[in-house]
Amino acid sequence: MEKSILVLGGGGTGKTNYGAQLLLRLEAGEGGCKVYEPPTNITPLEDARTRLNNGLAASHTVGTQTTKMVLPIEFNGGRRVRLEWPDYAGERLSELVKLRQGASDWTKDLRSADAWLLFIRHDQMQQGNDILNRPIQDALLRKNFASSSEVVPWSAQAQLVELLQMLLFLGGYERQKHLSKPSLGIALSCYDTLVERERLPDPDTAFKSIAPLVSGFIRSNWNERSRTVFGLSALGKSLSDESRDEDFIDRGPHTQGWVIKPDGEKTQDLTWPLQRLINDTL
Repeated sequence: MEKSILVLGGGGTGKTNYGAQLLLRLEAGEGGCKVYEPPTNITPLEDARTRLNNGLAASHTVGTQTTKMVLPIEFNGGRRVRLEWPDYAGERLSELVKLRQGASDWTKDLRSADAWLLFIRHDQMQQGNDILNRPIQDALLRKNFASSSEVVPWSAQAQLVELLQMLLFLGGYERQKHLSKPSLGIALSCYDTLVERERLPDPDTAFKSIAPLVSGFIRSNWNERSRTVFGLSALGKSLSDESRDEDFIDRGPHTQGWVIKPDGEKTQDLTWPLQRLINDTL
């Protein structure tokens, strides 16, 4: 049985690194999985794979194309998943929020997908100042008010909640009850750089701390069985854009990277999130 998972997330959230590491594992024959048909439009993943093999960070993906990438994976036992990047640079997702409209291909993909895999990077979720955390005289009694024409930027969390609402609308999903489809995986990427992770017992607790608004929205709209939060470090460490990491090369990129499961257990199997999402759709 074939399932489809859409990979979603803004620019710089780690989608490309994760895809490149999956590609390296598939080529190495590790993780109990294989490609069951030729992948589609995976040039960004191949470029990232080359850089990782040279101990360098993957280049930022620029959204010059709209054709989605597809990586078809078959696991031991015959279960198949089409991992699809409908917007691998994250730019079209940003446009959805700005323009309040989505093309027909978004509607088709969102309605046909069995699961969504949403990448969230903790250091992009910094909470700004508001009336609750800055002096009242600063918030309300300033003498020099901003011009009424000044554009006030949305917080990263508010943008992400708006994005999820638009995706649900385009997908035609009923929100008067908790959703069971699509199942939703939250990848807290760059988890190795999260300073507070040692005091946080599990990724869901970390998610509530990092992005309480987004976490609350998801808990209000997805049932517990159909949502999964996990910590992800696709590379296991940070790499430089220019200076080769010889240790990373010697150990082999495909042997590195890890996932923190919802119960706090650590696994080196980067395919675990995909298998979990498949199970959630059964």
